[in-house]
Amino acid sequence: MAKEESSKGSVMQQAMRACTQVATIVFRLGRVYRQSFHEDGRTPESDNDHTVMLGVAACAFAARHMPRLDVGKIAQYALVHELVEAYAGDTNTLRVLTPGDALEKRRREEAALERISSELGDAFPWVTAMIWEYESKATPEARYVKAFDKHMGAIANVVNGGVTLRGHNLTKEQVRAVYDAQKVAAYASDMPELLALREAILQEMLSMEW
Repeated sequence: MAKEESSKGSVMQQAMRACTQVATIVFRLGRVYRQSFHEDGRTPESDNDHTVMLGVAACAFAARHMPRLDVGKIAQYALVHELVEAYAGDTNTLRVLTPGDALEKRRREEAALERISSELGDAFPWVTAMIWEYESKATPEARYVKAFDKHMGAIANVVNGGVTLRGHNLTKEQVRAVYDAQKVAAYASDMPELLALREAILQEMLSMEW
């Protein structure tokens, strides 16, 4: 009995340490700032802000317009989709990435995922597994979140009145080219509702003066 209790205690100690490491990763993610700003046009948008916005918006849209998808899975993918940036940092996507840029981004993020996997070890394998599922677009929900994530920059630009776009001196033609280069339809062609939402968001953003 004492040996069994000791074993349980060891497992819980491992889980406790993994919980504190998750907290450390998430705190660090909250200090990664994106190109965009809050609605006040001054407060930088953090990766944690972005994660919560994506999670709530993606779940709400799917529940209302795409009930064939599993909202629980959507929430899980959204929660972990940017965790690698705690170590890899954010990449400026307000320009079309060159093949070299894309390769460097992938290398940084793969190294970050290996670090997260090593830090969480066998205690919390779910985290690494969900990130892999998301990045590989292994399920309809993963593809959905991947696509919805590409909407969020435009949504932030609408909310903050285009302050980010003004700050980068971008023309509407340049902005449209950036979003066209994302080729969301290549992996979300079976999600017309989501593509229609994307176009509505882009049209709203492009109709603004900045």
